[in-house]
Amino acid sequence: MPYSAKAIQSLRESGAISIEPYDKDAFKKASYTLHTGIELILAPGEWRTVTTEETVTLDESVCAMLFTRGSVAQMGIDALLTDCFIEPGFSGKLVLSMINHSKQTHTIPAGARMVKIVFFPNQEL
Repeated sequence: MPYSAKAIQSLRESGAISIEPYDKDAFKKASYTLHTGIELILAPGEWRTVTTEETVTLDESVCAMLFTRGSVAQMGIDALLTDCFIEPGFSGKLVLSMINHSKQTHTIPAGARMVKIVFFPNQEL
C-alpha cells in the first residue's frame, strides 16, 4: 500500500525520506512530482536520458516507484524505459530514460514535471 501525501510529509520531517529541492506544491494524494534537470529536445523516435532536478534519499524503511505522468504520456513520451523501482537506502538524482513515440518534436524545458514518485514501506523491516 503506498504512503499518502500526509505520511510522505511525516516521513520527510523524520528524515526517512529526503527530496531536495523540496516543493510543497508537488504533492498529490499519494505521490510527489519530480522535474527534469535540463532542457531536452526529443525528435520523433529519439531516445535520451536525463536526470531529475531533485535528489531523492530513502532510508532502509522506504522504497519507491516512478511513473510517467499522464500528461507526458499523452504527448507520446515514455519517460521510464528503464527500471522504475528505487531500492531502500538509495540516495541521488534519478535517471529518466525517455523516448518520443509521437510524430512531432517535443521541447521539454528544464524543470518540466515528467514523473511522479510513489513511496512504499519496505516490508522486510
